[in-house]
Amino acid sequence: MKRLLALLIGLLLIAVGIQQVIADGSCTDCNWAPSSWTSVSVIIYPDSPNYAETQQSFVWYYENLEAFLALDAYYQYEIRRDRDVWDYMIQEETGQIVVIGSYWTTLPNPTDMWTEEADLGGDEEFELKILSPEDLSPDTWYVVYVEFWRDPEDRGTTFTLWSESEYCGRGWPFCDFGRLDWCTMTEQTEGA
Repeated sequence: MKRLLALLIGLLLIAVGIQQVIADGSCTDCNWAPSSWTSVSVIIYPDSPNYAETQQSFVWYYENLEAFLALDAYYQYEIRRDRDVWDYMIQEETGQIVVIGSYWTTLPNPTDMWTEEADLGGDEEFELKILSPEDLSPDTWYVVYVEFWRDPEDRGTTFTLWSESEYCGRGWPFCDFGRLDWCTMTEQTEGA
């Protein structure tokens, strides 16, 4: 009977599509950040070991989205690493910036411009910006999928991966750095 009940509950969860929602990290204390989020899924396929895929979902409930929109700011989703083990973009010897990863999202009108990477002189992070946050909808689960190139020299090592939410007030050229805040949604240890 217990096995049958467990099977029925499992099938119900699959049929309804309930996601694992976590509430850790400093974003739980920010009324402007997404209200709920999943952990970051990381997949490295054996037949495609040069790339690591990440995926995360998050949602703003009405109150949090209203608080965010009142900031008159753009939203930024980040996948940050404490070491240069995965790359979304690289800078060639000629100085040209080349995107070697990819992303897909249900966020409205995203841009990956101004993504900071350690080998480009900034932090080691993938950034996806929403410059028109008024296009966000409450109670809508947004998905961000990112594919990173894996540095062969670091495979087999570990690093810390964070997912973060950030806002910056609208200003010149696109950000008023006097109105800036960020918070951590998740933190986890991953294999490079």
